[in-house]
Amino acid sequence: QRNYSQTSMSIYRFDTEITAEKYSQIYLEFYEELDEIRAICEFYFPRLSEKINQILSCMNLYWGNFREVIIADRDGKTFEDYKRWYIEALFISQEICECCYIAKDMLREDFNKI
Repeated sequence: QRNYSQTSMSIYRFDTEITAEKYSQIYLEFYEELDEIRAICEFYFPRLSEKINQILSCMNLYWGNFREVIIADRDGKTFEDYKRWYIEALFISQEICECCYIAKDMLREDFNKI
């Protein structure tokens, strides 16, 4: 969840070392981790599967939009040039956070039943 926050957007945007390719690599690593969590949830906490799938979908949208921000920023474009992708990524990051909170609550409820 932290990797898709407004703070991480700022860090990646101003990190001169981050390229679109490096950012894609980071995205794939996080996606792989969450995909493993999804597989575990399908067996042990099936009611979380829908929420995990929603997070994965949002991660994909976030990655695509924020990757455009990084490319435009590195190409020397102004914020106005890539503002729409930045704002879209920001909205998606909020949705990811909401989904994570809901999933955590669902998991807590399931554990309390045990």
